[in-house]
This record gives sequence, C-alpha cells and structure tokens, in this order.
Amino acid sequence: VTDAENAAVVGAIRLLAEVLLDERWDLLMPVSLCDENDEASGLRRAASEGAFWFRPPAGAGGAAPPPSRMPLKDILSGPAGIFTRCRAWLDRQVANGRCSDAARDAFHRHLLLFERRASGELPTPAQLFRAKLARHPSYKGDGVVP
Repeated sequence: VTDAENAAVVGAIRLLAEVLLDERWDLLMPVSLCDENDEASGLRRAASEGAFWFRPPAGAGGAAPPPSRMPLKDILSGPAGIFTRCRAWLDRQVANGRCSDAARDAFHRHLLLFERRASGELPTPAQLFRAKLARHPSYKGDGVVP
C-alpha cells in the first residue's frame, strides 16, 4: 500500500464521516447481514465480483429501503451509492463556499481509487500480494510464505 493509497483511505473516511453526520444517514442493518457481508468479503475477487447486503442511506426523516444484495460498485457509485451522495454533498459545499474546487477534486480522486477497485479496473491490495507471492521463486503454492 502506497502513501497515496493511505491518503485516499484517510480522505474517504473523513469525507464519509462528514456526510454521514451532516445528512444524518440511517445505515442500520441486522447484524446477521453484516456477518454475511464479512464472510463474502473474504472471498477472492469479492470487491469486484461479490455481492453484499446494503441498505442505501436515508437522510434525517427519510425512510430507507430494506437491505438488498448488490455489487460493491453499486453500493459505492450507483444512483443511491454512498460515493454518489458524497460527491453531491461536496458539490453543495463548493457552491456554498465551504470547500475549494481543489479540495473537492482531491476527494474525487480518492473515491475514484476505490471505485476502480470495485469495478475490477484496478487490483485490490490482496490481489497484488497474491500475484507477488506467486512470482516468488521460493513459493511452492502451498500457502507457506518463504
């Protein structure tokens, strides 16, 4: 993981926290579905090919639909996706003079990293590690790291 990727993680978390608090998202979901998501996230190519339980956020006073299974790319970037909503929130902040164009553009780049991984366009860190391990001359494919 590079410094740029670390910055993207921090930037995305910061942005999500701001939007979640400002819009008062209700993301409640049964723990059993969270457990299923945890299991699904451990599978290979889960970020680009898996399906996860998700309940699109409802703002304060709004009624959220029930959870449904969907690909991560839709959770992040679909019409009600969390990054879609974050981008709209950022645009409002720029329009109201509370955020610069440069800061918004930096946040957009951070979000794009995760969207590209969710679409399969970029490999995840786990995929990069597995490929590096497979190329190691001492690795015998037995799960033992040389």
